[in-house]
Amino acid sequence: MGSAARAPSPSEPATGDRVTRTSAPAGQGVVDLSTPEGLHIADLHNRIRNTFEGSDGWNGGDLVDLVEAWFDELGMPTDFTESDI
Repeated sequence: MGSAARAPSPSEPATGDRVTRTSAPAGQGVVDLSTPEGLHIADLHNRIRNTFEGSDGWNGGDLVDLVEAWFDELGMPTDFTESDI
């Protein structure tokens, strides 16, 4: 999956040019970092940016591995078959 810099854990605030806003102009979306859900979304966003920063695009296999690991950390099952969906 490539050597990405460590992304902040869901309990750490995102920093720098990563997702840090708790408000945005109407229609531009909001990630509320004061909630656990907002921190998890910011964590996933930061991991994707760190993994693919400087590359020409997103490698599908690496992205799947990254999201699957993120789901596993959240305790969400990833070992299901197409018939389970």
